[in-house]
Amino acid sequence: MPAHSSSGERKWIRVKKYFSDLQDLWHELDLYLKSDPLCNKYSIKQIQQLEKGRVFEFLTGLNNDLDEVRGRIVSRSPFPNTKESFSEVRREEKRRRIIAEEKGHGVNIVNAMATFEQAARNSMGIRRIGHQ
Repeated sequence: MPAHSSSGERKWIRVKKYFSDLQDLWHELDLYLKSDPLCNKYSIKQIQQLEKGRVFEFLTGLNNDLDEVRGRIVSRSPFPNTKESFSEVRREEKRRRIIAEEKGHGVNIVNAMATFEQAARNSMGIRRIGHQ
């Protein structure tokens, strides 16, 4: 396996971990909401708003070089759920990796996505992955 592929795979593993960590947190929140009798009255519209907020939370953890895919996701109608958004980002990252490999620049690919820890730092104004 070429060096850039293993590096790319490690980066993708971090992104999957980031998304998985978010899903775990969301699952815990869902359990709390379902156990709270007041929250059982959530309408479908409120649940859709919660899901939309989760999509934005995920997209916030991505680097600026994914602005185009981020824009495609938020402009879709109907608005995508978290899994659809993750799949769209994954497709874009794979497309970029293939193009870079074809051009022979695979080793220099900048990982476009942040890890869970760095996304948390981003919300405090600290640099994103790949940014100086």
